[in-house]
Amino acid sequence: MRSGTKKDSVPLGSGFTGWALPDRAEVTLPAGCAARMGSAAPHITASLEVPSQDEERLYRRGEEPPVAPDTVTRNNATVMREVATRLAERYDCTDTG
Repeated sequence: MRSGTKKDSVPLGSGFTGWALPDRAEVTLPAGCAARMGSAAPHITASLEVPSQDEERLYRRGEEPPVAPDTVTRNNATVMREVATRLAERYDCTDTG
């Protein structure tokens, strides 16, 4: 696994650095995005949290997830790919080379 991935997570796919789980996901924008966004940080990371899918919370309450975990994981991965793509296009930092 690449650095920054979480246990049992799925990768976002080719061209994206990040991961997705049913209750959260993360993507790191391409190199150069931070500077184009006016940040001195070396990288920009976007995160997504989905409290309604938190397995520990659901277990404590004796509830089932509102959406099947594999479905919501795929949806979260799609959302994060879209976030990364749109931000990279907006700040003209799509070049990862």
